[in-house]
Amino acid sequence: MSNGYQPVISVMTNVALPPSSPSLKAATQQPVAWRYRYVKQGNLWTGDWKYVPTKEDCNDRPNYEIQALYTTPVTLEGLSKAVRFYEQVKRENPPVETGAWKDAIDWILKEAYDVVNKTT
Repeated sequence: MSNGYQPVISVMTNVALPPSSPSLKAATQQPVAWRYRYVKQGNLWTGDWKYVPTKEDCNDRPNYEIQALYTTPVTLEGLSKAVRFYEQVKRENPPVETGAWKDAIDWILKEAYDVVNKTT
């Protein structure tokens, strides 16, 4: 991509996944972009990846490796658990000295930062 922005992507190439794998969902989605690069077989030299919007834009000549790119699903499971823990602490209202309030807030902030950093 010419503007220097590279989205969060996962590459699916000939990977055997168990049926319950979350990455299996990504494998059934349509690719959001493609990438290709030149691979010289003699001295194991490889070129830089070129990112293109469609497979037709890839160089399909011999010695070119082509990969489909998929978006990585954002999981909010950790954040959901942290919010449930905070709600439990709020309901039970333990003394501040136990540290439960601080733990709940810290956990929510950590999970929120993780979600933001995974999607940017």
